[in-house]
Amino acid sequence: MTVFREITQDLLSPRVVPALLQGIILAVLLVVLEVSFASIIFDAHLSQFTMTAAGLTIFGAVVMNLVVGLRSAFKGMTCIPQDAPAAILAGSVGALVGSMALVPAGEQFVTAVALLALTALVTAACFGLIGRFRLSNLARYMPYPVAGGFLAGTGALLAKGGLGVMTGIPLGPDTLSAYLAPDAVFHWLPGVVYAGVTFALLKRWAHYLILPLSFVLAMVLFLIGFALSGATMAQAQASGWFPEGLPGGGIWPAVFPRDLLSVRWSPLISRIPDILTVTFISLIGMLFNVSGIELGANQEIDLDHELKVSAAANALAGAGGSYVGYDVLSLSLLGVKTGLSSRLVALFGAGICACVLFLGAGILAWFPKPLLGGMVFLIGLFFLDDWLVASWRKFTPVDYGILLSILGFILVLGFLEGIGLGLILTVIIFIFRFSRVPVIASEQTGADVRSRRERPIPDRALLRENGHLVWIYRLTGYLFFGSANRVAGTISERLQKETPLPGYVILDLSAISGYDISAVNTFQRIAQQAAARGISLLFTAVPDTFFGLLERNCAPETLASVQRFQDADSGLQWCEDRILAEEHARLHSEDSEGTQRKDALLHLVADELDAHLQEMESVEALVEALEAYGESVKFAAGTDLLEQGQEVEGLFLILWGSVSEYTRDAEGREKRKRSLGPGHVIAPLAGLRRFQARTTARAETDVAAFFISRERMRRLEAESPETAVVLLKRLVEKTG
Repeated sequence: MTVFREITQDLLSPRVVPALLQGIILAVLLVVLEVSFASIIFDAHLSQFTMTAAGLTIFGAVVMNLVVGLRSAFKGMTCIPQDAPAAILAGSVGALVGSMALVPAGEQFVTAVALLALTALVTAACFGLIGRFRLSNLARYMPYPVAGGFLAGTGALLAKGGLGVMTGIPLGPDTLSAYLAPDAVFHWLPGVVYAGVTFALLKRWAHYLILPLSFVLAMVLFLIGFALSGATMAQAQASGWFPEGLPGGGIWPAVFPRDLLSVRWSPLISRIPDILTVTFISLIGMLFNVSGIELGANQEIDLDHELKVSAAANALAGAGGSYVGYDVLSLSLLGVKTGLSSRLVALFGAGICACVLFLGAGILAWFPKPLLGGMVFLIGLFFLDDWLVASWRKFTPVDYGILLSILGFILVLGFLEGIGLGLILTVIIFIFRFSRVPVIASEQTGADVRSRRERPIPDRALLRENGHLVWIYRLTGYLFFGSANRVAGTISERLQKETPLPGYVILDLSAISGYDISAVNTFQRIAQQAAARGISLLFTAVPDTFFGLLERNCAPETLASVQRFQDADSGLQWCEDRILAEEHARLHSEDSEGTQRKDALLHLVADELDAHLQEMESVEALVEALEAYGESVKFAAGTDLLEQGQEVEGLFLILWGSVSEYTRDAEGREKRKRSLGPGHVIAPLAGLRRFQARTTARAETDVAAFFISRERMRRLEAESPETAVVLLKRLVEKTG
């Protein structure tokens, strides 16, 4: 269903009435919130332009809700210029105005508006790129306590800014005494009481009507008190009770294209770090809010799509002078809580706000500043409650300490410094915790695992006896200095504890996902330790660039003990061959030790040799029975019996020698799958049906085999079913 058809159906259905009512509630909230956010940004330094700036923020709310209402995949989504960016922009605008002290106020305001618009445009570009390339999951790598520290700091700045809106005095160490003056207390106390009572009510009953009704009730009581005081509006505005500087008629546009000529670009460019900070915080806020909406609505939401929608909304809002916005958690779930899921709510809300924007600006003059500041203070309380109070029970002491550290930096030094600390802590946490992820998937010795090469029974016994001479480490994950040092530490500790020392250490890198240069340096140290102890270090399935860096960094004497193989099986076979060569040399020595070793080996393998002889007797008997149905064939070492992909006409029964099967990948690289010896069957299915070889079978030694074609196999089944049953039984037993 198209969006237009969906909206048309809702307009013609009974849903239109509750949607209109919710739209009115939404519009009231949006106007109050956006006027409050404009106040926190401008009241401290450009208070005469606060209501003009409110036109920009309300315009942003109108545009964002229109775009999101039409394009979001979640029907109830609401998007507005947000509180967290406003808290950061308040400090940024203050610093900007402070650097332009000799510039006329009008030019200061226009430059400040350009700053706001740039935050929306830069964030739009960031959101759009992340959504376009589906990179939203990267934002989820931000450690939870670090994100919590940013948001707790945002809450503290909002509460601080709310007090500034109420009194007109920026809160700081040098202004604390001014806040205790009777006139100042009289200004901030009503707003703090309003925020405290509303906070308590919403904590007890989380109903969507409490916030708008509480504001309307407080506003009515305030206006009654104002009427009883006998003061004029001009007097109240001069005393800081009501906003001043409202233009006649509409409040948008607040600036025009010709005003761009008045923008002071040099001080504006110096605020680029603040713009990037706002973008960063907005991305975190967007991620948290959409994740919360998913949980609250029990509906999966495509974050990449929502980022692209929000990018379009911010681009249009920024073009009109608004600052950055993103999806709102509480207001977006309004439809879920009331059972009304319709795009009309956002669209009606945007339409009513547009009427205020273009026609009813005069109503904003009646919003008491203590209540506007109280609304900002209330939002700050919710941030602090979520991330400073409730998180105490959710976080470990270390994580909570990280959160408090970032909060302290933000309050004492500033938000940008808090961001810097957060990024440093993110890196430290990542390194510490990622280093603790096991990178050694398994530790084995040659006694636990053997290569796939088929070997004589005495050699198998010798390898079992000397398996402790081969250590095998299979590594996984990403190798960087933290994880690589854990590998080095494990090997070093084992070398110090175990005796005798191994002759070979295999590091299998087939399962790693990547590496950095620091990991190469760590493995260089492992190679040096191995060379110093006379141990051969084998790297298997190692990337070319990794081994190339290792070769360039290692001394020649260290490289002499380093070997490289395509896979772990090839490396293990190389170790076995050298162990067997040494053992064979000892067995063939003419001294008494050689004789004793031969006798011990014969005693060790006597039972296995007896079983093997019986097996060979059964093979010879079977071949004798099959003589009329097949033929003996011989292959020299290195010859292929069949190739991968070849149409095979029959099966091979190995009589003596060793055959290895290899698989070949798309790039033509071969990997040994297994080794087969006497009594094993190659391509067994080829004796029963048409068959295409899945592997290449290659003679490792000279080989003799008995070949039975598919046609002769059928004749065997017809003429000698008893012999066919014996052969089929062997096919089942010896094909694996």
